[in-house]
Amino acid sequence: MSISKRVSIAWDGFTPYEDTDTLVLTGRTYFVDVRVKKGSNPTALDWAIAGTRSSTPGARPGESLCKWRRLIDSRTSDGGVDEGVVFPDPSDPTKTMETGSMYNPITDRVEPYEEVWLDTVPSPGTQVAFLEKEDGAGFIAIVGELRLGVGSRYAWRTEGGNVVYEVGLTEGMQIDLGEEVEEGSKVGSWIVREFWKT
Repeated sequence: MSISKRVSIAWDGFTPYEDTDTLVLTGRTYFVDVRVKKGSNPTALDWAIAGTRSSTPGARPGESLCKWRRLIDSRTSDGGVDEGVVFPDPSDPTKTMETGSMYNPITDRVEPYEEVWLDTVPSPGTQVAFLEKEDGAGFIAIVGELRLGVGSRYAWRTEGGNVVYEVGLTEGMQIDLGEEVEEGSKVGSWIVREFWKT
């Protein structure tokens, strides 16, 4: 389980930069990833995705080969699978590096990339939940006081009950999870895919 904030991205060997506010909440199987343009007013959505993540050990110590299956994608209705190699940043143990190939919206091509992420692990006892809309049209990730919600045409984020941003619909923002919730149960029109405490 991790809370990941992107520090930078570099396309095909070019200089690293960061023009988005990117936050990813990852559970045991599910993830929600929202990227909005920095400084945009009103908030402009760069990319919102959600789905499942799997990993296998890589060839080097600490390395993982990861696959992200996109069930929700604000850029395309086709979904798809992204693959990357994730490993500790050799120059900074608090950060993680990710390399692979993915679609570059600037060039309209699939290109090699390198991302740097700052990962934090929630404190013990933190509630974690991932919910999917019963029609498959949306996802919500909840990690303690952090919440992300995504659909193919909307995204929102709250922290401590305060709205950080909202683009389009705010479906599921006020969802209330009781202590009796369990995986596979329903909360309104949402199916609980993961529910546990760290």
